[in-house]
Amino acid sequence: PRPTAFDGQPPRIDILEASHPVPDEAGLAAAERMLAIAQAAQAGDLVICLMSGGGSALLTAPAAGLTLADKQRLNQALTDLEQQFEDYRISDALMTVYRLVWDDYCSWFLEAIKPKFGEAMDAETKARCVEFFESLLKILHPFTPFISEEIWQDIKERSDKDALVVSSWPEAKEFSAAKVKSFEEAQKLITEVRNLRSSKNLSPKESLSLIFTKGNGISAYREIVLKLANLKDISKGTEQPASSLSIMVGSQEYFVPFEGDLELDVEEERRKVEEELKYTQGFLFGIQKKLSNKGFVDNAPAQVVALEQKKKDDAESKIKVLEEQLTRLN
Repeated sequence: PRPTAFDGQPPRIDILEASHPVPDEAGLAAAERMLAIAQAAQAGDLVICLMSGGGSALLTAPAAGLTLADKQRLNQALTDLEQQFEDYRISDALMTVYRLVWDDYCSWFLEAIKPKFGEAMDAETKARCVEFFESLLKILHPFTPFISEEIWQDIKERSDKDALVVSSWPEAKEFSAAKVKSFEEAQKLITEVRNLRSSKNLSPKESLSLIFTKGNGISAYREIVLKLANLKDISKGTEQPASSLSIMVGSQEYFVPFEGDLELDVEEERRKVEEELKYTQGFLFGIQKKLSNKGFVDNAPAQVVALEQKKKDDAESKIKVLEEQLTRLN
């Protein structure tokens, strides 16, 4: 069995020697290459550059006060990993690591802390970046022992007793599900704005504004949304701007005012809204059917029933907004 970074906490990767069903050797090797090359090496290049003094002249100004749910997601992933290893669900554990490294760290965290061209990154943000990455190397190590150890040693000079293979497994601490959800909503809003730009051929360099007339709009992680979606402002208005496009995040509707020669294909917009409305109505029907089942309501845990009820309420709110969009388009 390979030595690992678990240090006696979650089960070691030598459960491959046990009789539990696990991925075959070829599958693990392919996953190992995927994770090692596509994720750790790419992120490692940046971290090693920072630690070796690359770009040190830029480490003087604050990084625009950006704060990610990095520790929340890390602790959530560590909690999931411990249970997955306990249950010998190695493939699930590998996917948890993949999503944390590639989606959370590479796609969102690094993008959010990256300063604009020619601007500065502060030392505190740099330290946080390295700390997060070192935690990721520890949970990557059981799957990619050689390349993770290599990157670990390249980040800074270490003695043999500080090797990754003998380091302690990160401790899973409490995390806030509400904060994780808030960041997921911020991610969805950023993605919707980017999709709108792509579909309407709007330049990524052109700063846009978002206006909402109902609800509270985005509150948490506002600075990240402004930066990554390239927005001038997110504000509440009294009515929809005359020339505007609409996007939705859950049941929250936002309007993007535009000027110039942008032509709105009403038929195409109507088709998209009708398609989304049909899907949401089908989703609501499934939830209503489940909640009308007395056996489910009486026997399911209270929190599960409450979650289904919330899904029902959210779907009803979204349907109302979509129907209002159709009315305007008609």
